[in-house]
Amino acid sequence: GVEEGDFGIKLKENTIEEIQAGVKQISTLPTPELERRSRATWSYAREHYTREKFAQVYREFVETLEKSHA
Repeated sequence: GVEEGDFGIKLKENTIEEIQAGVKQISTLPTPELERRSRATWSYAREHYTREKFAQVYREFVETLEKSHA
């Protein structure tokens, strides 16, 4: 799953209608709240989705595959 923290929204279902409702909900928020959420999202992504983290997880995945097919 994707972490929504205090800056995202959680969709009940993966449907066009649910996405539209989420967009409408966010579009009514005050500008300072949107700015805060944007910064929090950027910060979270910078911390958790680095190239180094991807390389580590990918390496572990490949090692698991290699062990299971050895």
